[in-house]
Amino acid sequence: MNEDTPDLARIPESLQPLKWVRFSPDQTFGDGDVLLVAVPVPVRRNPKDTASDWYYLFEIVRIQCDEDFFEVWCNDEPWDWNMEEVDWYVIIRR
Repeated sequence: MNEDTPDLARIPESLQPLKWVRFSPDQTFGDGDVLLVAVPVPVRRNPKDTASDWYYLFEIVRIQCDEDFFEVWCNDEPWDWNMEEVDWYVIIRR
């Protein structure tokens, strides 16, 4: 779905020391897990912008799940992105 290639070098130097994990669709999370996620966002200022024009958006999200559902929340609201759009994450709390 992303036009970019996950690139750990695009994460700001101040966040580089964190233990970033490349997201995998078969990754499992538990109820209450809190993550810092990096989502690639395209920059489209004009039609000539290429797929290489993108940056990471960083958000802290909380997982709510059980055997019947899986939801991602940010700032006490449903998150606007899908986990499949995440390139990298750091577990803040399990």
